[in-house]
Amino acid sequence: MEQGNIFEKSIFDKIKNKFPNLEISIDGSVNSETAAKLVEAGATRLVIGSALFGAVDILSAIREFEML
Repeated sequence: MEQGNIFEKSIFDKIKNKFPNLEISIDGSVNSETAAKLVEAGATRLVIGSALFGAVDILSAIREFEML
């Protein structure tokens, strides 16, 4: 999968239902639109690449993700 690909929304149900007691890391398609939903679905670690390096202000983007 290449960076910046479209996020598959079915992952939300897979996180909640399939792995309720595991630490879940998500690497891929994590951005300001998906990050909060991933955390809400049970993800405990997000790998954020394109959303930071494509941001106009990287420090502000980091702060936004830290607020989750």
